[in-house]
Amino acid sequence: MARRTGITKTVSNIVDDIKDMLDDALDSVCDLEHDTRDSLSRSLRPERERDTERDTERRRTGPDEARSPQLEMAALWSKLGQIEELLRQQQEGTVAAQPAGRAKQPSS
Repeated sequence: MARRTGITKTVSNIVDDIKDMLDDALDSVCDLEHDTRDSLSRSLRPERERDTERDTERRRTGPDEARSPQLEMAALWSKLGQIEELLRQQQEGTVAAQPAGRAKQPSS
């Protein structure tokens, strides 16, 4: 096997870091898509099916622990804010160790 020069090794490390960064970003986007689909399908489901699902969830978790749509939406906004911050940091060339804050919610 040929010996790597300093430049080849540096370029190889950069390519590996870019692959890792893109993999993390795609994982975050995949999680966001999954959470968004779940939330939208729950909100757009006919009222009768939603009532049945809420009853099932309350039996499973108890009435105080059932997640409200507002909590789910807040969790989605938080996740979106994290992804926004991650993408912004990647554009700047740095990746922070801590998760980002919440994104601004659109005014209705």
